Amino acid sequence: MRKLLAIGAVLAILPYANADETVWSWDGDVRLRFETHEDPISGSNINNASDKFIEQRNIVGVNMKRGDSVSGRVTLIHAFNWGSVGAGNVNDEINSNGGAIGAVGRPNGLNNTENLLLVNEAYLDWNFAHNWSLRAGRTGFELANGKVISRFGDALTPYSFDGVRIGWDHNIAHFGINHLRLSDGFSATGSTAAANNLTGEFTNDPQDVLTVLSADFKGLPDWWKVAHIHVIQRTADETTGVNTAGVGTTSTVDEKRFGLVASGDTHGLDFSFTYAMVFGETENRSAATAAVDNEANMWDLELGYSLPEVANLRVHFNYHVDSGDDGSDATSNETYNPLFYDQHNNAGRMDVVAWGNLTYWNLGVTASYWGLDFAVEYYQFTKTEDQDATLNQGVHGALLANSGGNGVAADEDDIGTELDIVISKAYDNGMNVGFRYGMFTPGDLFSGTDNRDETYSQYVVEAGMTF
Repeated sequence: MRKLLAIGAVLAILPYANADETVWSWDGDVRLRFETHEDPISGSNINNASDKFIEQRNIVGVNMKRGDSVSGRVTLIHAFNWGSVGAGNVNDEINSNGGAIGAVGRPNGLNNTENLLLVNEAYLDWNFAHNWSLRAGRTGFELANGKVISRFGDALTPYSFDGVRIGWDHNIAHFGINHLRLSDGFSATGSTAAANNLTGEFTNDPQDVLTVLSADFKGLPDWWKVAHIHVIQRTADETTGVNTAGVGTTSTVDEKRFGLVASGDTHGLDFSFTYAMVFGETENRSAATAAVDNEANMWDLELGYSLPEVANLRVHFNYHVDSGDDGSDATSNETYNPLFYDQHNNAGRMDVVAWGNLTYWNLGVTASYWGLDFAVEYYQFTKTEDQDATLNQGVHGALLANSGGNGVAADEDDIGTELDIVISKAYDNGMNVGFRYGMFTPGDLFSGTDNRDETYSQYVVEAGMTF
């Protein structure tokens, strides 16, 4: 409570602080969501360890602007599930003497996350020269319409990245260079080194870094809205643990990615095409195995037709393919790694399946009537390569996790179908409400696996407000 009062006090005085030099503003978003999961699968569960739960997310953003050249932002998030008290029992929070203080009604963030404030963004922008800008710190980042890197705004904690961004706004295009540090770890050697107590000699400084070069072109024909290309270099020394000798086991990744986006609309017709390619090498430095060559790709095409005068009607068709691996060559991997794409708005709103060895088509209809927004989406999912064991799961993909390895035929590729029905309403005061029903019907891949071929349903009711 003291934290919340302190934040409220700071926000209250921001408009008056250095009013003659700096302009302060703030914004926010509050979301309350109730979910029910009807999953008859024996032994399965949802990631939140319950089939019924309420989650809440509160976001507060503070903006600073001084003159025309300097600005900054800090975004705080408080995200939690109602009634959760951590991984242990209700007395899992203890005082300094080892006695229980009682977690129920007293969330303090020591052994659970009920009262933790997360810094999702904290960055500074500087327009240091004509058409040149610099951003440094922690920030959200979108690339290729969110199909390569996204903010993943539906998640309790959206994606954010630490690094530096340089932008150059030219007549022909906006160019950007982003240098993002995904992880920065260490490993050690010595007799005292252990998985949870690395006190030996430091032997390396493993990092996972992305360097992204992008261009968004201008001066396009009226019907051509977006023309985007990007190149990504990923260099990583990934610490995967400490072996019995106390030596950090690492692998190295040298990976390049290329992608493009083209989209437009004319006379009610619209299209969007995204392509991404991955190639590079992964080598386990602590093993005698050969390096693995990574070579994968993804493409996504959407076609739509709109009738704004008829209840704002739009019909669209989407076809998506990302590559899989047939397992014939142990020194190569063709399964697509989707990086940080928007998981909720791709491959179904139930968040059951995820990209990587996935092919699907989607037919959808959206309309507005009686002041409400309606959406109906139907998906058909298959494995791109049926010999590839990869079957990635989304946020609510426990159905898949509890279906693999239980008599599933290796040569089956029919994952299943999904139906999503969404009704929502946005009010002029920033309030919004919504209802979503989702039904996932497992395909032949899950047939005959201890009743794991039953229908899985979701009911979601949410309310929120932006201000």
